[in-house]
Amino acid sequence: MSQEHGFLETLYPPTYRVLGRELLPMEVGHWLLLERLGKLMMPPCEPRAGDLALAAYVCARPSYVAARRVAEGGWLFRLGLWASARSGARFERALTTWRAYVAFHLAAPRFRERGGGQGDGAARTLNAPYWLVYLRRAMAAGLSDRDALAVPMRLAIWQMKSAEEDSGAIVWLSEAEMAIQDIVGPLQRGEVLMTETESGGNPLAAAPQVHGAAGQVATAPEATSHA
Repeated sequence: MSQEHGFLETLYPPTYRVLGRELLPMEVGHWLLLERLGKLMMPPCEPRAGDLALAAYVCARPSYVAARRVAEGGWLFRLGLWASARSGARFERALTTWRAYVAFHLAAPRFRERGGGQGDGAARTLNAPYWLVYLRRAMAAGLSDRDALAVPMRLAIWQMKSAEEDSGAIVWLSEAEMAIQDIVGPLQRGEVLMTETESGGNPLAAAPQVHGAAGQVATAPEATSHA
């Protein structure tokens, strides 16, 4: 899939339904709230039915509304969440859909860090939390904190990675580079291990590590900056 197609999917995401609730595109605020609650439920986590019901409830409404209602929720609120997920077979199907939803909205463009040590074009990892960096940049651009948190998660990731390429910290992969990475990706993930000597000097076996490749477990991205 081309980077352009990935961006179009970002603008027009598929619809996901979990436990009878149609989920909104995951907002930055949704992700931060679920992180705070510990309810992202990606492998190897083994969630309970109530966890999934709460996550679906959160992502079925704007994040600022969800945050307020979760904070106000009492035992009746939690009982209703439990009741919505009480069927075991339904829970397994819903969990599979939930994990596909999270993976989609955490998907980043495919890129590699720019080399060069500490000189021009070098990349470094920022110690500040990734979403603090995002919020600082969004509010500096004139967004309120509510508007910044309401930006779709995947769109925010792609915008951040575009800014990082502009700064010289990373390079988005071309279609040719992505095709090469699709071949060497299993080698880099340890499915087949070869040194350059063992591979007969094959440069593909020593290709640089890239990010955003298919098959990687969805995690929050790290921020990089131009050194």
